[in-house]
Amino acid sequence: WVTTHQLDPYKPLVSDQKAIRVQVVSMQWKWLFLYPDYEVASVNVLKMPVGVPVDFEITGDAPMSAFWIPNLGTQTYAMNGMSARLSLVADEDGTYRGSNSNLAGEGYADMHFNVETARDMDEFKQWAKMIREDDEHEHIDMTVYEEMAQPSRNVTPRYIHLHDRNIYAKVLSKYMDHGYGSLEGYYHYDH
Repeated sequence: WVTTHQLDPYKPLVSDQKAIRVQVVSMQWKWLFLYPDYEVASVNVLKMPVGVPVDFEITGDAPMSAFWIPNLGTQTYAMNGMSARLSLVADEDGTYRGSNSNLAGEGYADMHFNVETARDMDEFKQWAKMIREDDEHEHIDMTVYEEMAQPSRNVTPRYIHLHDRNIYAKVLSKYMDHGYGSLEGYYHYDH
């Protein structure tokens, strides 16, 4: 009982570094990572700084998946209409493999991604700034998201400028708004 509570994935990691927030959406058959505080996103590649906790919010827009980075910690499920939480930290620079550990039919065995680390928070912020300011990177809003959410396999990893910082809330609302009002206000971000 004590160990279970000590390892609770919803429990933030203790650190002298402020955690960054990454919103994760599992789709058929790819992962979308949203960094609303930095206005960037990525598909099938996750960027995180070494030594800085990452607080993940995880949901699904496809059949149930399981978000897992074995070298960094535990896995948690990505389910439609639910927002799971998980906190992880990369203690060493490198590339880590992430995957869907819940094999649920066609396409899911290939649903993996790389975790690329930045040496520190300054390098991470420089990376985010480069994505935001480079006109050659594609942009994502809900229209682009809906096209991206269509089933597709072996999607090339890429970085994207995030135009709509409320995509995560809108994906949750697709499955939770049963006449009780939208969740969008709960996750709303002003530009």
